[in-house]
Amino acid sequence: MNLANSKTKSNIARSLLKHDGVRRVVGFSSSALAFYAPKLYRHAADTLEPLHDCYPHLRCNFSNSVYPTATFNLGPQVVTLEHVDCANLPHGWCSIWAGGSFDPQTGGHFVFYDLKLMVEFPPGSTILVPSSTLRHGNTGLPHDAKHVSITQYMPGGLTRWVRYGYRPVKSLTPEERWRIDGPPGSRIEWAVGQWSLVGELLEDRLHCFGAAA
Repeated sequence: MNLANSKTKSNIARSLLKHDGVRRVVGFSSSALAFYAPKLYRHAADTLEPLHDCYPHLRCNFSNSVYPTATFNLGPQVVTLEHVDCANLPHGWCSIWAGGSFDPQTGGHFVFYDLKLMVEFPPGSTILVPSSTLRHGNTGLPHDAKHVSITQYMPGGLTRWVRYGYRPVKSLTPEERWRIDGPPGSRIEWAVGQWSLVGELLEDRLHCFGAAA
């Protein structure tokens, strides 16, 4: 379904979706996904095309982004606590862009809790993160700093809905689940295979996008 917002939030969202600067940010994030994870990009595109064919009333946020869902965190000082986005596609990469006016050496660091890694994340930076599996967040900022963010992501429910023939998983028999997902463990193996090793990137880009890649 198209997500529902209040009248005020819908007006804000419409202005953001049409903003040239926002469109450049989201287009760059989508292109980065295609460049560094071509199989993930292809999977998202191949999932959403039949979804929109089946439900023509669904609206795309952006014509230049493969991501179906976006969240605008308008601050004025966004701080996200340690979390995982468990409703997102488990092996998917969400994109996170930071904007505002702040010193990246004094705050706004991107934190990977499982990796025990903290990264300076200046205004204008974009990162691709498997947000459903890695705990992440960002540090606080001085009181006068401005910090906003734009995230894009693929909800896991969308891919399941299309994969299971546009019906809920509870409606499937065990035999149907086996036929679609394969034996236990095979789905995990397939999901991990959607990530490209560095040495495979060129071949995967050619396979997913052809000679133009």
